[in-house]
Amino acid sequence: MNKIRSYLTSAVPSAVANFIASASPRELALYTVGGFIGVAAVIGVLVVVIFGGEEPPPPEPAPTPTPAPPPVSTGVNDERVLFGQSAAFTGPAQRLGIEMRPGIQAAFAAVNRQGGVNGRMMELVSLDDSYEPETTVANTTRLIEDENVFALIGEV
Repeated sequence: MNKIRSYLTSAVPSAVANFIASASPRELALYTVGGFIGVAAVIGVLVVVIFGGEEPPPPEPAPTPTPAPPPVSTGVNDERVLFGQSAAFTGPAQRLGIEMRPGIQAAFAAVNRQGGVNGRMMELVSLDDSYEPETTVANTTRLIEDENVFALIGEV
């Protein structure tokens, strides 16, 4: 457990490191495993999205050319993959968000140290919803429409 604590403490900013240092071994193991499982699932989705499967057959040519729609930003560009999180960082359920975020950040840091996903660094935008449903909906809409995140992660 000390190896995990040492690794996570060196992988994240000092405020998060202080939190990790104060967590019990059981909490640390749960949040580390949970964060890595979530990130592994997201990385699997990224691999499928970025590398794709079989190419679909080319569409039949249209009788008249139509202008292409403008590109849609999906939170993925040549430098980064942007993820969004709406979680309780304040309010009665604040421990849920406060303890989820460091696990996600540690997993992202580990992936980024290895060169990211196909050269793209993983980044996280977190918004506080105080565990209130209406705020969660507003935050999720903001993350998708304004922040243009690729995916949502760690929503608690």
